[in-house]
Amino acid sequence: MTAPTVCLATPHESLTWDDSDFGFDYIDGRKWLLQADFQFHYLFDGRHFDGCVPAGFVTDFHSVPRLLWMIFHPSEFGQAAVIHDYLYRTKGLGVSRGLADEIYLAALTKCGASEVKRKAMYRGVRMFGWLSFKADDK
Repeated sequence: MTAPTVCLATPHESLTWDDSDFGFDYIDGRKWLLQADFQFHYLFDGRHFDGCVPAGFVTDFHSVPRLLWMIFHPSEFGQAAVIHDYLYRTKGLGVSRGLADEIYLAALTKCGASEVKRKAMYRGVRMFGWLSFKADDK
């Protein structure tokens, strides 16, 4: 299995994080375990969001069907996926689903995802993310 992609893009003007401790342990065919706390800072509409995805957090990165892995590998742009998974599962920082998706889009931009991939991945979470967001409420 391929290791998560570490994004060393220039800082997005409203989203920052430190890649130095971004590492994972492979668990199984679909899940990874975060090795250390992953802190991020997002500035949106004059409000600051300081978040920390804790060590031990389990992610599947992007929930991409295997059929599409050649185009959108789940571990590509790992930081964006981890932040989005964390916000969805924990309703972290008290953000809405819409804002979690906007942070995801900003993270994809910071990671250097092409415009085509960013738009496709963002549309995917906007169209189908409600399934996961609601399921996590139970």
